[in-house]
Amino acid sequence: MLVVNYVWDVPYGAQLGNRFARGALGNWQVSGSTQAQTGEPFSVGTGNDYAGVGPGAGEQLWETTRTPNVSKKFTGSNGLGNWFDPSVFVAPAPGTLAPRGTRNSIYGPGFQSWNIAMLKNFHIVPSHENHVLVFKAEAFNFTNHPNLDTPSNDSGMNNPTSGTFGQVTTKGQTYPSERQMQFSLRYQF
Repeated sequence: MLVVNYVWDVPYGAQLGNRFARGALGNWQVSGSTQAQTGEPFSVGTGNDYAGVGPGAGEQLWETTRTPNVSKKFTGSNGLGNWFDPSVFVAPAPGTLAPRGTRNSIYGPGFQSWNIAMLKNFHIVPSHENHVLVFKAEAFNFTNHPNLDTPSNDSGMNNPTSGTFGQVTTKGQTYPSERQMQFSLRYQF
């Protein structure tokens, strides 16, 4: 996970000769927060007792025939679809468990959040520094980057017998994927 916070007092416009231009273009502040992280790891399995260990054994993992590379083949009309090749997984042979290394062998889609804000103080009465009109514009996910959810799962594991196995079926459930903007005007005295 990487989180970067920043604040920049924009120096441009303060030296302009025109009072109106200087008041409108000078002394802005830009701030923001950027977050990027990898997706959540997840496992593939069902509640079937392939190993024959009896009831209460919990979820049993499925084996892989090759490395479950993330294919990211988005074929659906909504831009969603297969995150990985589902044909890689097979049920373990009766009386056996899946080999070591199959737990959390796939990572879901990563996450990005790009938030930015611009702020400007307008002094209403020049002789009274404490009368200020503050304008603020904020944009959340201003790059409009879609954050895809983890491929469909049942109780924390992807079920290979599900019709949507390996598919990303939703986006933005944990964090809005669409750009959101808000503006505010505050009078402080």
